[in-house]
Amino acid sequence: MIRGLLVLVAGCMPSVIPDKAGSPGLAADTADAEDTGASESRQTLALVSTLASDYSVGALATLDLSTLALSDTLAPIAGDAVVRALETQAAVLNRLNTDTLRLYTPGSWSAPSLELALPDLSNPQDAAECGGKLWVSLHSADHIPAYDAAGRRVASADLSAWSGSDGAAEAMRMQVYDGALYVALEQFAQDDGWASEGGAVVRIDCETAEVVEVAAAAPSPSIVSGPVDGVLGLRTGLYGELDGELALLDLDTGERETVLTEAEVGADIVGFAIHGSSLVYLTAGADWSYGVHCLDLENGERTTGPSGASFLSDVAIDDRGRAWVSARAGWSGEGPEQPGLWVLDSERCTSVLAGSGAIRTTLAPYNVSFL
Repeated sequence: MIRGLLVLVAGCMPSVIPDKAGSPGLAADTADAEDTGASESRQTLALVSTLASDYSVGALATLDLSTLALSDTLAPIAGDAVVRALETQAAVLNRLNTDTLRLYTPGSWSAPSLELALPDLSNPQDAAECGGKLWVSLHSADHIPAYDAAGRRVASADLSAWSGSDGAAEAMRMQVYDGALYVALEQFAQDDGWASEGGAVVRIDCETAEVVEVAAAAPSPSIVSGPVDGVLGLRTGLYGELDGELALLDLDTGERETVLTEAEVGADIVGFAIHGSSLVYLTAGADWSYGVHCLDLENGERTTGPSGASFLSDVAIDDRGRAWVSARAGWSGEGPEQPGLWVLDSERCTSVLAGSGAIRTTLAPYNVSFL
């Protein structure tokens, strides 16, 4: 069973202690380096895309992962943009009819080191480095392009076999493993009310750009890095229907293990992240309420964290075991509860911040990645 692999990485997970003096507070790793399997954390920065409430403009922000010091409004971005951490650079994917890719060198935020236009109305979703190329997934296209360091297009993975009547495969998140790129394809019919046409996870050879299907994943799949190398976290399900699940997908054997279903939860699962044996997921209710929940993959124990009217747009877990949740005003008519970035212990589902309970950026946070 896939969960048996967790025994190999289980141990004393990092714990976090709220800072009693500072604001918003500091998070400190107290686990012994021998227990965590690493002498120090590799990640240093949280990259955050922040957006205006009307999606008219956005800005890039960073936080120091050791001190939680915020550097806000570093560079303007589109009103619908995502950030992705690459090996040494930060990628910004601008959308909302301004489809571009910008690369920034940390510390040099005044101008991108590279900016290139992506296909018109292609709606970029993710960026990943594999095989010496930079790959960009495009939601409204039948391929995934790859670029070299100078921004020249050097390869293209053909997704036409998974493109439906609208001519697009609806490529979303990507993960790299063993010289290959794994991509979640939502497969919607955009020209027919966004009806589902399947859903799949495919493997792209980063040298040859050859594409093969790994799993028919059911409607609207999303993938994240799993608890160990070679295992992906997989989410499926259409919004407004309790038809989805969270699962673990073994890339070497093709084995797929269901961890949790939306029917069990009683709500849509709209986002998730995994770190070791900790899985953190976001839910959305029919009454426009949102919640954060933590699941222990070893024993199945579930814990509910903060919940309320705030729209939760993203969750990501840093390599210290802290879950970062982007919270902003929702649509229920109620005011947001602690809008900003919530930082939670991914095991206990409790805040690690002192004082305000949230890190507040000038514009509301949208998504988070770690570099």
